[in-house]
Amino acid sequence: MIIKGRGNKIMEEPQTFITVIVILLLSLFFLDSSGVYYKYINGYVQRGNEQTRLFYMCQDYGSSIHCDRSLNELEGYVIRGNSSKVYQPTAQPMYVNAKLANGLEMHANRIESIEFRNIEAFNSQNFSVSFWVKRLPLSEPIGNIVSHFNNDNAGWYFQMLANGNVSNQNVRFAVARFIDNSTGNSTFAPEVPIPVNTFVHIAATFDGSSIKIFKDGNLAGIADFHGKYVPDFKSPLRIGAAAASLGRETWSGIIDDLRLYNRTLSKDEVKNIFITNSTDTVTKGLVGRWKFDNNLNDTSVSRNNGVLRTSIANMAFTPDGRLFFTEKNTGMVRIMKDDKVLEKLFIKMNDTYVNWEQGLLTLAIDPKFKQNHYIYLYYTAGTENDKVVNRLVRFTDKNNTATSMVTLMDNIPASHGYHSGGALGFGPDDKLYIAIGDATYHEQAQNVSALIGKVLRINRDGTIPADNPYLNSSVYTIGHRNIFGIAFDNKTGIGIIAENGDNYYDEINLIQKGGNYGFPTLQPPNFPPELADSNSSIIPLRSYWGIIAPTQTIYYDGDKFPELKGKFIVGTFGGGTFHILKLDKEKDSVHVIEDDVIRFNHYPYEAIQAVAQSPDGDIYFGAANIYKLQSIDNSSKMQMLFPIGLNFSNTVAIKNLDLKRDEQNRTTSIDLDLQTYKLSNQSSYSPVLSLKVPKIVSDQIYNVTITEGNKTKIADSAIETSAAADTMIKIKLPSGAHLQSTVVGRYVR
Repeated sequence: MIIKGRGNKIMEEPQTFITVIVILLLSLFFLDSSGVYYKYINGYVQRGNEQTRLFYMCQDYGSSIHCDRSLNELEGYVIRGNSSKVYQPTAQPMYVNAKLANGLEMHANRIESIEFRNIEAFNSQNFSVSFWVKRLPLSEPIGNIVSHFNNDNAGWYFQMLANGNVSNQNVRFAVARFIDNSTGNSTFAPEVPIPVNTFVHIAATFDGSSIKIFKDGNLAGIADFHGKYVPDFKSPLRIGAAAASLGRETWSGIIDDLRLYNRTLSKDEVKNIFITNSTDTVTKGLVGRWKFDNNLNDTSVSRNNGVLRTSIANMAFTPDGRLFFTEKNTGMVRIMKDDKVLEKLFIKMNDTYVNWEQGLLTLAIDPKFKQNHYIYLYYTAGTENDKVVNRLVRFTDKNNTATSMVTLMDNIPASHGYHSGGALGFGPDDKLYIAIGDATYHEQAQNVSALIGKVLRINRDGTIPADNPYLNSSVYTIGHRNIFGIAFDNKTGIGIIAENGDNYYDEINLIQKGGNYGFPTLQPPNFPPELADSNSSIIPLRSYWGIIAPTQTIYYDGDKFPELKGKFIVGTFGGGTFHILKLDKEKDSVHVIEDDVIRFNHYPYEAIQAVAQSPDGDIYFGAANIYKLQSIDNSSKMQMLFPIGLNFSNTVAIKNLDLKRDEQNRTTSIDLDLQTYKLSNQSSYSPVLSLKVPKIVSDQIYNVTITEGNKTKIADSAIETSAAADTMIKIKLPSGAHLQSTVVGRYVR
């Protein structure tokens, strides 16, 4: 489980100062595409006029385009995938003593929510909501108490949020204001402060023109509502998280006696509910009432009972076609056979410690399962004295039951909540690889003596292979942050890991014996890893400026989906998508040559944490639900990743490349930040920069300029458009100068 994503929240550790130090060091040098640093002395290059070729990959994020250095040229497309739901995991809620009798207790760090299906009675133009709420001492900066909101232009929600700091919490009620089919904003009632460990009655009413919020039977604030209100006809009603997104903006607290009315209550009616708490008080227009007396039943006429939504962390198939999967929070491993989940549990790990990313995490099926019936589990365990550790155990499957538990690795350091990692996979060498997160102790990722921030390699009995790179150590690679995906192509021997970055730059890395992957010093967080020194750390095959939060990863060798055969499939928490990676191996070099994205029309939003291939070649995946891939709509293919090629002498340093799009004028501009240097033996030499620009990015290029200081002029350039897919541009540059060059063309997409 991953808790991250720009635009939501990143529930992770504070930034270190290492990034700043490394960036300052990099500013003293220039790195060419071969990974060699050149130092420029007195403005002159101390080598001959050698040609350099590099690529920038520009990704379309809809509202913007971002470009980063790339090791090679590749393209990527967005494709629509179609799936069918096979199974929905649920769990038992937590009931505690509350205001009236029992109430429902929620914990944000479990990333769970209570869901009630959307019914017509919920979607009145006027409505009222009433509930008792108690905040817990440890509260999140923001969390949804009750939500019926599509995250944009329809519905309403109650949030608990920090007022200055997490020790001061307010309740906020908001009603969405519809602007058009794609945008909206919210009108907020005045916030109501909530004391800790005390039940408070909250009620809110909406009559189409004003929003009122009440605290303990008294009016606490009014806000005028201007515009159009549209009910949320699509999202469920949800307690503990955002209605439109399973697992985001989760909330900690206790709620009791939730009521929903399809009309506007009067002040006296609100007061009456607060004072009497009678079961027969104010029943007119009551379309939902949940008392939480040890169940989620709706006692109103709607009879709209709820379920607690929990999530799956990992899955894998046995050769006989059974799907084993882990439920992160319950500690249970379940078995699905013929698309039906067996009532009998495989195992429940009672010592599972649940906190944000941690719980019952991953499993692996032994490649010799037909002979030994071994299944491996990696999980976070709570021990005495509030100690938390990660643990690797092995079971023997006997008639769908776990037997003969063997602890292979224990006391692997863990934090409280984050970076346990846990990806498991057998390589073509018949060894078990285990990816361990850095437990938020970043510096230990570079410590060979520590297990955290590493990929480990062991025999199936837990012993250390004799050919591991470090003597008497399970450590195989170092310098990792947090890994949730590992997979191998057994034919070529290629293995990859899918690694989570910080705010930026998730990575796909090639597994190499004894490799150092740079975190946190050689490849600092939030800095393009392609700019690191390849002599000191391994540069990723692919990095992502926009967070995808990669999860379980598989290599697909089935025949059911020919377009995926021979490719790696990476699940994503941040996008709820598949990234489909095609790798090319040439001699000792491996490159990503395709990176396509398969998107699914799942609503509410769902992450993909688990992916598995069945023996028949079917693909199962999910988190909040288990889905089966039905088809891939190749007719929907749209390019989203564009390579821009550059060719230049080593007298040119490319500091940055930006691609901007002007939707109104239908133009694109490529902005280059350059530094040119003089050859020590050729004072009159003028370097030439060549660009290869895909026509789908910028066609009909009509303006090329160079800016030096505050002077801009038309560049001495040549434009060649005869190629079908690309435009070639050659720009003559002045030497010994800091320049900006801009290439402007028509945007035709």
